[in-house]
Amino acid sequence: MLALGKRLKPEQIVNLLHVIEVMMANGKTLLEACKQAGISDKSYNRWRKTDGGL
Repeated sequence: MLALGKRLKPEQIVNLLHVIEVMMANGKTLLEACKQAGISDKSYNRWRKTDGGL
């Protein structure tokens, strides 16, 4: 989904966080949801910590 090394805007990050949350609510694991979204679980956790409150 995402190109390697691509910087995302805060709106895009918040959107991806929401998409991953929905996938996890529908039964996917964090790793499966992140892989499908095209990011690492480390990026997800970092973004959740810094941008999750936007």
